[in-house]
Amino acid sequence: MSERLIYSKSWIRHKIEVTVYVPVPGIMEKEEAPAMGDSPMERDENIMRFAEEMWFPQYFRAIKRIIETYERSPMPLRYIEGQKIDIFPMVERVGIFSTTSGLIAVDNDGLLDMRREGSGAQIFGHEIGHKLHTVKVSNDLLQEIESFFSVNRMLAKELLAELTGELIANDNSAIKISYIDENSKRYFMQQILKLAWE
Repeated sequence: MSERLIYSKSWIRHKIEVTVYVPVPGIMEKEEAPAMGDSPMERDENIMRFAEEMWFPQYFRAIKRIIETYERSPMPLRYIEGQKIDIFPMVERVGIFSTTSGLIAVDNDGLLDMRREGSGAQIFGHEIGHKLHTVKVSNDLLQEIESFFSVNRMLAKELLAELTGELIANDNSAIKISYIDENSKRYFMQQILKLAWE
């Protein structure tokens, strides 16, 4: 059976534009989905109705909860204002920040806290961390992270993003960076906030 992506777009607080993509079956034979109708057109309409009533709303509710979590965090709101967010199935990643378009993309299951990489808020916060580094070009902070943890620049960027994700998620379900002691973590989170508010 073939598959296709359908999408729905909505705007939420802070002028955030959210587009949700969900995979649905392509052209189905009647035997494959007898409850969906007799003709291909009827089956297609029923799939779309099911997506509009069940699938899309769960993702829009989830991203609204994540934005509420962000609002409760100490991060400035300017990093989410006017943000474009795409939600779609990803295979090898759970989130992406595009340095060229500024788009944040999150995996469908990751948004719903169904991936082992962390909560939806942590995944979104991680991508905000990449955005923060891009907007602020945080070379001094990255050099400090490189030196403190003896890592290269790429890993320093990931640590900065991951700490930003923890800072934003601020929950017990978030996957913590276990090898960083709490004092060091607090220090670097304060540095991230300082950078964000400059």
